[in-house]
Amino acid sequence: MSLWRVAARGWRIHVPVVVANALVQAATTLPFLTPAASASFILLTLASFAALAAAAALVAAQAAASAGSFPFRWPSWTLWMSAAIVVLLVGTGSLISPFVVPVACAVAIIVLTGAAARPSRPFAAFRLFANAPLRAIGLSLLTLVVLGLLWVVALLLGLFVTGALGSGLTWLVFGAVAVVLIAAWTESSRRHL
Repeated sequence: MSLWRVAARGWRIHVPVVVANALVQAATTLPFLTPAASASFILLTLASFAALAAAAALVAAQAAASAGSFPFRWPSWTLWMSAAIVVLLVGTGSLISPFVVPVACAVAIIVLTGAAARPSRPFAAFRLFANAPLRAIGLSLLTLVVLGLLWVVALLLGLFVTGALGSGLTWLVFGAVAVVLIAAWTESSRRHL
């Protein structure tokens, strides 16, 4: 099954999940809170984290279902935990250096793909590097280039479209690109694992 079929077959899950996540992320910017140790800022951070982890798990689960030509199944606990951990690690990496984010996101996509396809072995998608090294390296480089371009788009959207509208548009673009990248890794992993 092609990448675009995997992404398109799950539109009933992908579209609402991406839009809901974008709305939650935009809503967290509405109070215009500055980062501080206040209860309201911590609650907004937790809401943002929960929405992003849930969106990642649901998109990965739907991509795995679409690639396997079976109906959507609720994500396994392994996938929920993998999504929460990778979102936490990407967020932590972004605090260390913004240049870490594209690499951390690429690794997160591979982990989510493996956890969705084989809940008992969440790192199974990394076997693609052993089974089809040229395809895996090419897909990794393509993923890094797309994530790098996405980073530039996010910076430009943040400059020219600010506030909740800018945040919502940024997360809509992020979500659409994430669906395509997760579908690409899912399709490649299914074919070679």
